[in-house]
Amino acid sequence: MSNYPENVQPFFDWIKEEAGLFSAYKDELEVLAEELKNSNNKDAAEERLDEWLEIPSHSEISQAYDARLAQENPFAESNVDGKKGFAGSESPTKPGEPSESSKILQDNLMIKNTPLSQPPPPPPQPPQP
Repeated sequence: MSNYPENVQPFFDWIKEEAGLFSAYKDELEVLAEELKNSNNKDAAEERLDEWLEIPSHSEISQAYDARLAQENPFAESNVDGKKGFAGSESPTKPGEPSESSKILQDNLMIKNTPLSQPPPPPPQPPQP
């Protein structure tokens, strides 16, 4: 069972795996770990971890952690650059040009929403007395 909220657990798992990289930050990480251990508020725990990673002296750790997250999850926020498609794929369509599938969808929408050439017959009138 994890001692940390699920959204910060991967960070502490990584620290355990790569303990040698963090020897200079051992005391700080122990304090941070105690702050986050058994935290009931996931958002506060994640915010505190983000604050710690944003400290200028921790930039190397922050960059390494972002790279690890991007490697593990290609859909991670830090991995989105606006130029890649699903799973990091490149679009075959050049920017600013409509794709062939978009053209087909648009044509089908126009056809479906075009009124019939002849109006429908009026409903039958009740007989007059």
